[in-house]
Amino acid sequence: MNGSGVTVPGRISASIKLNQAVTNLIAEAVPPISLMRSDEPWAAKIGLLVSMLGEEAVSTELGAHTMRQRLTQVLFIHMLRQVIARADVPQGWLAGATDSSLQPVLAAVQARPGEPWTVRSLAEVALMSRSAFAQRFTSVVGIPPMSFVRLWRAHVAGQMVQSTDTNLHAVAAHVGYGSNSALSRSFKRLTGVSPSSVRASASSTGQLDERTSDSGVRARPSR
Repeated sequence: MNGSGVTVPGRISASIKLNQAVTNLIAEAVPPISLMRSDEPWAAKIGLLVSMLGEEAVSTELGAHTMRQRLTQVLFIHMLRQVIARADVPQGWLAGATDSSLQPVLAAVQARPGEPWTVRSLAEVALMSRSAFAQRFTSVVGIPPMSFVRLWRAHVAGQMVQSTDTNLHAVAAHVGYGSNSALSRSFKRLTGVSPSSVRASASSTGQLDERTSDSGVRARPSR
């Protein structure tokens, strides 16, 4: 990438870890490979980020690890933006975010995960009939409406148990479950682990915030 006018020698490999609920949504929403050309309008920003990431990947200065994490996160967000701008997402969560009828629904669920959502109430947000909404949502997003609601609730719950000390009963109530056990069953079915085990693991590392969105970056020399 040379969009910033800065040549970055070699190759940079980066990874980002998200909680499982978000991983499920992202994996279905983006293409496996997205090529960004240097003549595209966002190339300068991406090029600058890649250049900075390359420098931090080999840096031993104070805060280099944190810089790598934050730069990777910003780069990831920019890449998602460009995928959306290109309409390069025929189906999935990001496709729904660009659909004029479904975008308000996704925004409502994300803003109010604890609301007692039903297909009918979601259809009302979309200003569509129940059957037409359910069919359109599943066709565009790739999963039924209530499956998205459950995934988003698991994402929010995962954020809360990893990065706050909110008790599990309050977490369950916040995301629309009447009991810890109901949250635990749904969360484990979607992520493979229980909320309590996620909290215990995060607490044992002493890095509650870091676990929600961590990244690994390394530089590789030119061949």
